[in-house]
Amino acid sequence: MDDYQSTVIKILLVGAQKSGKTKLVSTYQNLEYTEYIQTIGVDFCIKTLQLKINSKRFTTKLQIWDTAGQERFQTITVSYFRGASAAIILFNMNDADSFISCEKYLKQVKQQCSNEPKILLLGNSFSKERQVSTDEAVYFAEQHNLMYAELTDHNYDNINKIFTRIATSVLNTQLEAEQAQQNK
Repeated sequence: MDDYQSTVIKILLVGAQKSGKTKLVSTYQNLEYTEYIQTIGVDFCIKTLQLKINSKRFTTKLQIWDTAGQERFQTITVSYFRGASAAIILFNMNDADSFISCEKYLKQVKQQCSNEPKILLLGNSFSKERQVSTDEAVYFAEQHNLMYAELTDHNYDNINKIFTRIATSVLNTQLEAEQAQQNK
């Protein structure tokens, strides 16, 4: 039987105010989410996953950092970007301005993270009145070489899949780097 390797993956959640960052974390932690609570600065949680990639088994602790979307907290939140292995940039599909702001958040992640994080663009929908189409979001993700996913109130069971996907992507990159180092 293979031994489990222990890993830690730091994931940032960034995006405009009311894009669904806190709701995403609350739901992923299996907490009941009842109302919108404004994040002041940064909130933090840990979730442990058991993953198998190729023949290796991992016990992976996800450190999930929920950053505030308000402009006035930007100077506080960017200090938490260092050491992030991944980022999820959220936007509200019912708010075109939150989608437009993704460019700014992508630039921030790329400038402030000390390595090249895996980035997933996540469209959140809270009603059926969409202002951003899937095609627009997919095009943006493809242009910037990002993973893409969507969540609605009707498919929040996909949250586990999203976090597993981003963690697997980070671990695959780490395994490829280890393999390349061994081949030298």
